[in-house]
Amino acid sequence: NFDYKSIGVYWSHRLSGMPGGVTRLLACDEEQLKRYKGLNLGNTFVHRNYGRIQHKRRVPEGETHPPTGSRAQDSSPSYNKPGSIMEWVMHSEEAKSTDYVLYIDADMLLRKPLDPIAMGVKKGVVVSEHVGYLDTGIRNGLPAQFLPSVEAVQYAGADVNNYNPPGPDGKRHAAGGWYMFFHIDDIRTIAPRWLHYEIEVRTNPQKYWSIKDEHSGQLSVPADILTGDAYVGHGSAPWISEMYGYVFAAAEAKLRHILTEGVVVYPDEVGAARPKESYIIHYGLHCAVGSFKFTKYSFGGFDANACSGKTFGDPPAPRHIERLCAETVLEL
Repeated sequence: NFDYKSIGVYWSHRLSGMPGGVTRLLACDEEQLKRYKGLNLGNTFVHRNYGRIQHKRRVPEGETHPPTGSRAQDSSPSYNKPGSIMEWVMHSEEAKSTDYVLYIDADMLLRKPLDPIAMGVKKGVVVSEHVGYLDTGIRNGLPAQFLPSVEAVQYAGADVNNYNPPGPDGKRHAAGGWYMFFHIDDIRTIAPRWLHYEIEVRTNPQKYWSIKDEHSGQLSVPADILTGDAYVGHGSAPWISEMYGYVFAAAEAKLRHILTEGVVVYPDEVGAARPKESYIIHYGLHCAVGSFKFTKYSFGGFDANACSGKTFGDPPAPRHIERLCAETVLEL
């Protein structure tokens, strides 16, 4: 079901006037690739599927038994977020001649061109959208559970409560996501550590959930450390583990961040009500145009290569507050 999303990115890139090329990062193992029919949809870099790998938990020195609540190994599609960019920057030819990289999710549409230099992207400074729920974990001490040095822990949360606009060198904390604008050298630095820390977060839920150890009888942490993920169940790894993997890797590398507000929005009424037009639509939430409803979750089995004649429907003329939903459906 990612094919129609990929087509949406290719098409929106063309319509937006965004300079540069666009590359799809396709996680696909050999058996999947034999059956896959959409390889020629657009420029594509194929790499191994990190979502199908069993990532093993790192055993700390001196550990005599696995803590209750930890996972010996783990798999998740979210490992492809750091895995994809790591494979691309290490092995693709185009990465050798690229200076700036805009990294977006598949369920996004470009609306206007983004200029990395005008936005403040440079070596050591990443531009991204502020993600408020990441502030939660940072404030609650999550970096101290995973980062090995006091210096990195302090860096990760140093200015999370500073609400002043960032200067040209950005801020230290990395509570950003949804889109990321990098200098290529910074991707080379942090991509492997981004993957490393996602594995750490996902295989060690006992570091943020208070779980009684079956051997010692002691609690893993005195109280639950809330991560900001509103959907995760107690004892489980949150989907946003990947985002915290980036937060920790960025702190370790001492990257700085310019965090934006409203560059990317959901196509619902909240996103459409922002005073300035967004550059990117992220159709990760439900939206509506009158009685017409749209959500990507209704099209999990949609095959863009099947020539079935099926479309996403024809929304009615939207009110101003509904325009982003209509734009999303019609563009797809």
